Amino acid sequence: MKAFREFGLAIQCYNRGFKLLFHKKIRLFLFIPIVINILLIVGGYSLITNFTDGLSEKIFQLTGAENLTFWGSAYFDELIYGIFYFTFNVLFILSLILYGGFLIIIIMSPFFSIISERIESLETGVDYPFSIKKALQDIWRGIKITVRNAVVQLLLSVVIFIIGFIPILGAFAPILLFVTSSFFYGASFMDFGMERHYPTIRESISFIRQHRVATFGVGALFALSLFLPLCNLFLAAFVAIWSVIAGTLVILKIQNKQFY
Repeated sequence: MKAFREFGLAIQCYNRGFKLLFHKKIRLFLFIPIVINILLIVGGYSLITNFTDGLSEKIFQLTGAENLTFWGSAYFDELIYGIFYFTFNVLFILSLILYGGFLIIIIMSPFFSIISERIESLETGVDYPFSIKKALQDIWRGIKITVRNAVVQLLLSVVIFIIGFIPILGAFAPILLFVTSSFFYGASFMDFGMERHYPTIRESISFIRQHRVATFGVGALFALSLFLPLCNLFLAAFVAIWSVIAGTLVILKIQNKQFY
């Protein structure tokens, strides 16, 4: 069946992609996720701290809580601050699990286009001369398709969330969430390889729809990495590079009919 062949193709391309990940033309890009992780974590938690400070102060001013004199009132403001800080941290982590993947893709899109070009060059021998105009066009296209995928996934996630409250069907909600996340992540990764073969986003979407299982296979590993506790964001940024490589290889093999 085509579905099994396409999924097997994605696994095969990940295997080949892991070897290319450490090629001299690619391995320098592995330092980029380290910088991005530092910026996201430090920036995210700094934003949470500043927002919590401002919100707590505003609540105290509106309620007059800072003037309370009952026993233990000295610790009341610390309790309120702690509740807000904990809540926003949980929301931040959940946001990264659900949509941090698309944030990583958007931030790293300038590098993904270059990585995809280099992989194709290594596999086919075709060199793509650097052009600032072309690079900016690819970056803008990557951002547009990623935002589109994120919005569609958000809408589907709301539907899946509602399904989660339906008896029996609710048991399948986590599986549906994983499948949809994998598909849209895969679509974003594969588009970096389609920039050179399918000029318009419409053509790219058409290709994705024709090869849904391969697209799911490309995005599945990245989706899994985002569900890992503690190390999800750190690991996902590295897996994203691997996924772009695998997605590019999948496109090349499909075009050359090497999996039929």
